[in-house]
Amino acid sequence: MGAGPTLPLETIRAAMVLRANAHLIGASAIRRIWDERLILFLTKNVTPLVPEFGSIGASGDLVPMSYIAAALGGNDNRILVDFDGKTMSAPDALTILNIESLTFVPKEGLAMVNGTSVMAGSAALVTYDFAKLFAATLHVHAIAIQALVGGNQSFHPFVHHVKPHPGQKSQQINLIKRKRGGLPTLTSIMLDLLDGSKLISDNLDANLTQENVDRLIQDRYSIRCLPQFLGPMLETLRDVTRTLEIEMNSANDNPLVDVSTSKVYREYKLGIDTECFKKSARIEQL
Repeated sequence: MGAGPTLPLETIRAAMVLRANAHLIGASAIRRIWDERLILFLTKNVTPLVPEFGSIGASGDLVPMSYIAAALGGNDNRILVDFDGKTMSAPDALTILNIESLTFVPKEGLAMVNGTSVMAGSAALVTYDFAKLFAATLHVHAIAIQALVGGNQSFHPFVHHVKPHPGQKSQQINLIKRKRGGLPTLTSIMLDLLDGSKLISDNLDANLTQENVDRLIQDRYSIRCLPQFLGPMLETLRDVTRTLEIEMNSANDNPLVDVSTSKVYREYKLGIDTECFKKSARIEQL
């Protein structure tokens, strides 16, 4: 049994999408009707109400996924759903949808509850929100540089070519579409944001002019070292995204069935890489 407040509806719906996606790989031994019902619930805005506490997230999201599975079956009046903003029992929701209750046959219950869909869905939403906030952060820094009459030389590609930490020059996360197309780097984004500004000291070419001499020789530490202190955050975002994309597109229940040989495979590591979750937890704190 779960306990505590209800999970955010967007987290539950993310888990439903990922559960259906995992089944479509074809190694879960579950009838197609369950995934059709998952999709029906999503399109009709029917969301099972799932308690926040009850799963340790190390060997599958058993408790939260059991609430989703029970709602899909529609056999228990104690299981509640949000139907387009209105709370009702799962059987009542099925009646409105004009579909009959359904019972799991062998293996199908495990295919529905034993997986990583809730933790992966929650982590994906947090990571997506952080990516948007990170993009906004770069815009705020560009404004700060202009307010402090800073320069753009600290973003020159040469600096980060000879000190090539991947976060400083990462091309893996498409945070903002560049004017000239292609995937941006952290430094190229900053150069684009500052391009054409009359408020900065444009000394990208490293040539000393009287104008440059009259200003600070170097920008204040907090703005000239932006690539170095935001770079690790971008590296973390990249690592978490890569792990989540793999997990979100994997079959992750236990056991798995190879339909080409009719063999069943058990006893393997089920949870997502714990380091990924440590990083996503740090992202949420940021």
